[in-house]
Amino acid sequence: MPDDTNYALNLGRVLDGLAESIAEAPEEQLLEELQQEGIDPAANASATRALLLGAVVKHEQRLLNEARERIRSRRQETTVLTGTAPEARRTLLQRLFTSQPQFAEMVTAHYRDLSQLTDGDVESCLEDLAELGVSLEPTDKGE
Repeated sequence: MPDDTNYALNLGRVLDGLAESIAEAPEEQLLEELQQEGIDPAANASATRALLLGAVVKHEQRLLNEARERIRSRRQETTVLTGTAPEARRTLLQRLFTSQPQFAEMVTAHYRDLSQLTDGDVESCLEDLAELGVSLEPTDKGE
């Protein structure tokens, strides 16, 4: 069985040599070779661009997905809302904004009209406030 390190090193050298050969070849020669093989140069260039762009997008998406997973993981660690009904979360957020108006200023105007928010938006807002260290426990004695 070949040594993987040597194999990868040798393959890299072969690919480097091919790339250098192509880079040094006259354009006319490359076009002639492509036409002899029945390959449309414009279509080939377009397919290569798409392949490279796809690889870049896939790489960036991987980084984005990893970041989302880290955020999701942190939220699971800090959430105090597990098992809470959506309407109870909405009520909790309304009470929080009423009893501690300074927190209402921490969120965008979009979040201040609770009737327009989805249950997911309410939960996300509460989780964001919890991550900022805001106590989600009711502060009024009547609650």
